[in-house]
Amino acid sequence: MAGMNDPVNHPSHYTSGSAECIDAITAALACHTNPIWAWLTGQIIKYLWRWPMKNGVEDLKKARWYLDRLIGETESKRSICSLYECDCDECSIPHTGTCRLAEEGE
Repeated sequence: MAGMNDPVNHPSHYTSGSAECIDAITAALACHTNPIWAWLTGQIIKYLWRWPMKNGVEDLKKARWYLDRLIGETESKRSICSLYECDCDECSIPHTGTCRLAEEGE
């Protein structure tokens, strides 16, 4: 069975050599503190990983859609204020309570 495509556990479009997309996403998201940003980033990685092996340009467009959404989320700060109940209008750093930028006098 080695080397055969396992569409449930090891789909070929998510495996490159000995590396699997899910492992790369897990490593890339380990530093994220904002779950919305982490999820969007994971989607971007997924579509960029598989595009040459699955849906071609369609997957690139999906990656771009998620990237544009991530950029919008970080620029608008919507996800920070809603998740962390922040009253700060100046900060784009995920935090709770008092804004780290305000504490540092930025």
